[in-house]
This record gives sequence, C-alpha cells and structure tokens, in this order.
Amino acid sequence: MSDALIASSPRARGNELANKQVELLSIAQGFLPASALFALLRLGVFEMISDTERSVLDLAAETGSQPEHLARLLNAGVMLGLLETDDRIAYRMPADYQPLLVASDQPGYLGHWLRFMESWYKPFATLDQAVLQGGRTNMYTHDQAI
Repeated sequence: MSDALIASSPRARGNELANKQVELLSIAQGFLPASALFALLRLGVFEMISDTERSVLDLAAETGSQPEHLARLLNAGVMLGLLETDDRIAYRMPADYQPLLVASDQPGYLGHWLRFMESWYKPFATLDQAVLQGGRTNMYTHDQAI
C-alpha cells in the first residue's frame, strides 16, 4: 500500500484530527498551570514550606484559607511537580525548585519575574476587548493609547 493511500485513509485522517485537537486543547489549557503557580506564589506557600514539610492545616491557618480549598491547590502544585506529598496531608518543595522560587539571593531565582509575568495575566485575558476598542492590552493604566 502506498504512503499516499495510507495518509488519505479515514483512520489516518482521524488520527490527524485527534492530534490537532490535542494541540489546540493544550494551547487553550495553558492558563491552568500558570493559575496554580501564581496562586501558590501569592499565598506564599513556597516560602512557608521552603525547607520543611508542612501540613494542610498549618498552611491553611497561616494563609487564612479553608483547608479543603487549599488542599486542591496544593494537589495541583503536586501535579505540576512544584510540590511533593506522600499522603496528601503534608507537603514539601522539591529541592531543585527552592533556589528558583524561594531563595531570592540565588542566581536562578525567578520569583520576581514570575510575579511580573502574573501582572500580564488579566490584561492578556481581555486581548479581544483591546482589539475591539482599538486600545492596548497593557497593565499600565496610564498608557492605553497606541
């Protein structure tokens, strides 16, 4: 069977469609990991567990959040590889992320840059409005004209 015939088969077209669906959904879901990362940063979770393991209850008390709600966010952090847990009760930070997210005196620290990137989050969520209104998607409210 020729390659052209195989490529034009319904099964191949179905695989091609499925691959494009996965590609498109991956783009659309890109905000989900960023949302979890930004929330963990805003709540100060990385600093709270930088060199120790802490329970959901301790972290909830320190952040002023409900334990069951915080647990969902912490588990999202685990799924992203930003946090670790053995029992879904106590959480710790992988050692290789500590200099990136906690140690602001380390050469690889990204906390400030990530917080700056978060400031782009809301403006870019309204990109369509900036296009329709002829303005700019900009986090600087004093500079809305093009």
